[in-house]
Amino acid sequence: MSFRRILTLKNAIPVRGLEEFVEASSTAGKDIVYGRAWKSSELRLKSYDDLHKLWYVLLKEKNLLLTEKYDCKSRNVVMPHPERLHKVKLSMKRLKGVLAERKVEYDKLKSAGEMVEERAAVKPKFEE
Repeated sequence: MSFRRILTLKNAIPVRGLEEFVEASSTAGKDIVYGRAWKSSELRLKSYDDLHKLWYVLLKEKNLLLTEKYDCKSRNVVMPHPERLHKVKLSMKRLKGVLAERKVEYDKLKSAGEMVEERAAVKPKFEE
């Protein structure tokens, strides 16, 4: 991606409303370049904030693809690149799995910390 392309992406006006759920007319009829699903190992390296943002990006993409699927079905047309929807759903599933792993680890650390606090609170009784 060139430097000029990055600048135009930064300065682009965000689309709001129903337009977010419909493919842009500039991409209609063209082959869309799309990537692969996120790997769990890649998601484990992301911060919670990054995962939170990625979840909403994936959710918007999923809604866009479901809208496109419904539109194609109503017009009796084959949806172009239906595997995109599968990849988005797979990424969302993996993201939820990574968050579940983090929650389990957090709960383990929290319970271990509580055990340490309980042991510190109990004072040994010495005989005089």
